[in-house]
Amino acid sequence: MPRAKKGMRVLGPYEEWIGGRIKYRIKIAGIRRVGIPNNYIAESRKEADAKVISLKRVLLGEKLFCDVLVEYRAHLERRIKLQELRPITMSNYLRDAGYFFPADLPLSSMSPRWCQRRYDRLVETTAVATHRNVLKEAKRWAAWATEAGYLVKDPMLEVRPVGKISKGKPTLTRDEATRWLTVALAEAGRRSNPRGPVAAVLTLLLAMRTSEVNKRVARDLDGGGRILWIHRAKTPSGNRLLSIPEVLRPHLLRLAAGKGPEDPLFGFGRPDSINRWVHRICELAGVPHRCAHSMRSLHSTLSQVNGVTIGIVAKALGQGDKGITWQHYTDRGAVEAARVADWQAQLLGDSAGTKRPPIVPADSQQDQSPQNYLPN
Repeated sequence: MPRAKKGMRVLGPYEEWIGGRIKYRIKIAGIRRVGIPNNYIAESRKEADAKVISLKRVLLGEKLFCDVLVEYRAHLERRIKLQELRPITMSNYLRDAGYFFPADLPLSSMSPRWCQRRYDRLVETTAVATHRNVLKEAKRWAAWATEAGYLVKDPMLEVRPVGKISKGKPTLTRDEATRWLTVALAEAGRRSNPRGPVAAVLTLLLAMRTSEVNKRVARDLDGGGRILWIHRAKTPSGNRLLSIPEVLRPHLLRLAAGKGPEDPLFGFGRPDSINRWVHRICELAGVPHRCAHSMRSLHSTLSQVNGVTIGIVAKALGQGDKGITWQHYTDRGAVEAARVADWQAQLLGDSAGTKRPPIVPADSQQDQSPQNYLPN
């Protein structure tokens, strides 16, 4: 194909109604008798996107974002082999960078002005947590691309994040959690395969991540159903040993019966299956719909309201930083109100008042169990 002249642009794809169905037109602007057609018709959006990328590669004669993203993936894969990165982290890096930069964007178009305008559009159309996280990964990619020589200057340096991320998720109240737990255990008891309700309960009573629940194999259930080993967690702090409440032991032993040591204990095929079970039990219990992640926050809040120190709660959640537990997984108003109510009760000589530890105690803390704050 003859070389494109300066000023040539690939436009589209545009939806058009052609021959009784939607098709996609791609236009080429700036043609000056170079012997190529000025538009193409694609049958599907996927075909159209691929054609746009192909045309830009040939006509503009430069690398596109999708080309460099392949090299970025190879860079991240090398870091995984060195155990500097986890596969799920690499997936998040690639997803968010790809959300910020269109696949067919030429590198020469990545000016500071374009990057700022792109972020401004994201600010208008997405939640604060979303656009800040996407910006973070776009900056990471741009810094790498600049260091690798694909970009002359980092166009993302002057783009600043805006907005304040909402911390924590709405949770159930204690009474709602009690109803939810009662219904979940009843569902587990009446089913021949109780994996759904049991998996949902683990997110509340043991504050397990959904990935931690789904990765468990039969050999992780130890001590006659009294202990659950957590390996290969999201972070090194997540690798821990959990004590299983007595009410859950028979259900977990049923799930492990007849399975080999490495057979999945739950084995959900869909990554959102546990969340769907949490929602289903919310509906059956007549309480507001909440996600599995909010159950971890509820575990943290109720534990601290009942006097468990934040250091122990952080360990139960598999977190190495108590500040993260306090800021993102705790209803601080509820915990502080409980401390005030306790002080008032003691001042008034109420025999129900009991001395509680400070909200953010020192590192040296007496071990306590945070798991039995709801009735069996």
